[in-house]
Parts: sequence; C-alpha cells; structure tokens
Amino acid sequence: ERTWQGLLDLCIKLKQPAPSTINEWKRRTDEMVRITGVTDPSQVTEDHARKYRDYHLDTVANTTLKTRIRYIRALFEVALAEQWVTTNPFNCIKLRFIKGTSRKKEVVKLEGIDEKVREGALPPHDEALYWIARYTGTHVSEAAGIQFKDLDLVNGVIHISPNDLRPLKNEYRLRELPMLDELKHAMKGLDVSSHSPDAHVFPGLYSEKDKRWGGRLRWDYRLGITPKVLRDCVATTLRDADVNERVLGSILGHTTTNSTGLYGSVSMEAKKKALENLID
Repeated sequence: ERTWQGLLDLCIKLKQPAPSTINEWKRRTDEMVRITGVTDPSQVTEDHARKYRDYHLDTVANTTLKTRIRYIRALFEVALAEQWVTTNPFNCIKLRFIKGTSRKKEVVKLEGIDEKVREGALPPHDEALYWIARYTGTHVSEAAGIQFKDLDLVNGVIHISPNDLRPLKNEYRLRELPMLDELKHAMKGLDVSSHSPDAHVFPGLYSEKDKRWGGRLRWDYRLGITPKVLRDCVATTLRDADVNERVLGSILGHTTTNSTGLYGSVSMEAKKKALENLID
C-alpha cells in the first residue's frame, strides 16, 4: 500500500522544492483524503480527480482551483515516473475549460496606514518590516527572513539573498534593492554592527511549524490591511508612473517573460529612480 506521505517524501527528495511548495503539497494531499476518502494515492482515479475539482468549483475562486490542481498534478507526475500509477488521473482535468475568475483588486492608498504605523500601531519589529516592504515591494516573507549581513546601511542597499531558513523561489528573486532616505531613517533603530552578520533581523517572525517567515502577521487587525497590500501598492504606483516593466520586474523579483529580458541588468540608479515614485 502506498501512502500520501510516502509520495510527498519522494517528491521532496527528487525535486527539492521550496518550503512553501512543500506546505502546499501537504495541504492538497490532506484535501484529497478529506474530499475523496482515498488514503492510497496509487488508487486515485479520474473520477476522484473530478470529484476534487467539483468540490472546489463550489468553494473557491476558479483561479485558486487551477493553482491547486497544478500542485497536485505535479505530485502525480512523480508518481507516474516512479510507476506508482499508469496514468496521471489529473490529466483528465482540462484547465482551459475552467474559466478564470478572481476578485478585482482595489487600489489602496497607504498615507493613512503610514500615519498609523508612525503612531505606534505595530510592535517595533513589525514596524521595521512594514517600512521595508512599503519602500521596496518585497514579499513580506523575503523581508522577514533577511539577515543582518543583507543590510548595507552605509551604501543604502538591501540584499535579497537565500539563507538556510529562507530560500528563494527562483534566481530572479535574488536581487539588490536601493534604500530610499525614508527607509534608511526608519531603519536607524537596528544596530546592525552589534549583531552577528548571519543572525536574522526578525527571528520572532519565523514559524518552525510552517517553515515560513511572516505568515502569522495580523496586520489586518492592527492596520486594516494585509502585508500583500504593500507589494500590490508598489507595483501599482510604479506602473502608474510609467516605470519600465524590466525595471519593475527587477525590483519585484519577477521572472522575465521574453528573451530580451534575459540579457543585461538594471542599474541601482534606475531602481532608485523608480522607487522614488513611492514618496509623496
């Protein structure tokens, strides 16, 4: 008898995915057991795959459903390669037939939120994290997992680099970002020189259980927004200012979508000029 945990262990060993991917695989396999009742992945049929799809059609947005199916289909590709199954049961689900639906994102103005933060709405470590995400557009998990050696306050640079507890999703996430004067001022409280370079700046924001940084921040209660809003605001503001998509991608760590984007690099001056649009 095969087990879902056995399949997970095999996929982790072969693919060596990021912790976030492992967490998604675990959630999806738990869903499969709950929805279909099948505890042996080698016994999953196309009917079970359709049952999984139909359940989610009634419970989540279609874009979310498509993402979840891709995760679990990837697991079965490994099961197929290792001859646990003779076909991938999720190949019967044609994602192009699932019409994408998502909630339109509302543009959030952060001036009022900034004032709340300045008035002490967040604990000190959360406040420093807020300003990093606010003025760089980093994922909150990227900012929360930085080490002291990643902060160059003298030259005004933040290095988004992988470390043992915080790997990066792909090579495009590895980047250097300029620190605006407003951000350098907000970071003055961090005594970088008194800490080990390899120490994490925000150790209390790591969840050993979830293997995730910043996943349990409750800014919605304190500020009325989630951390994701900061990244969305940076992207929207820079696009409204007609910042080149190549420059924007280098700031946000986006994968390039064309062959031209593979060549050359974006200067720190260009990135700083783009980020200055975040200052009123």
